[in-house]
Amino acid sequence: MIGFPAVAFTLNYYLQQKAPLEIFISETVFWQQIIWGLAVGFMSGIAGLALLQTSPLRPTLTKYGYLIQSLQLNFFQVLFLSLCAGVGEEILFRGSLQHWGGPIITSIVFVAIHGYLDPRDWRITIYGIFMTTVIILISYLYSYVGIMSSISAHFAIDVVLLYFLSKKSSYF
Repeated sequence: MIGFPAVAFTLNYYLQQKAPLEIFISETVFWQQIIWGLAVGFMSGIAGLALLQTSPLRPTLTKYGYLIQSLQLNFFQVLFLSLCAGVGEEILFRGSLQHWGGPIITSIVFVAIHGYLDPRDWRITIYGIFMTTVIILISYLYSYVGIMSSISAHFAIDVVLLYFLSKKSSYF
């Protein structure tokens, strides 16, 4: 939550001559950005869960379910991790790197770094293609609504996925 924004602010300041907090300036008011982001994020998280629960992707759901369950996260930890990822990653990727890579390339790199575009595992790649589409949507949300919309969308996706995967489920 500190490192990624520090990199973003530094890149923006020295390479774009942009003040660090300038990425927070938007024509859309703060609370509308949050509402847009939460709506897109929760819908995307639920859609992602539905996709993971299909027969072909159930092994991926099981794999990540056991991984997340091994962390033994409580609800407040899920919220905190989701907030850290939402703030840190969105400020870096949307608020800085998207300036150079554009929404599509930056989104593909973002999803690939998370390991969801793996040519050795077609199941995770299918999920990665879905997530790439969602992240492209979040990239355009940033461009047209503001950084708080992408932060809150990322937060909401992570809350939905981490919370569901942290619970023991008959799907695993």
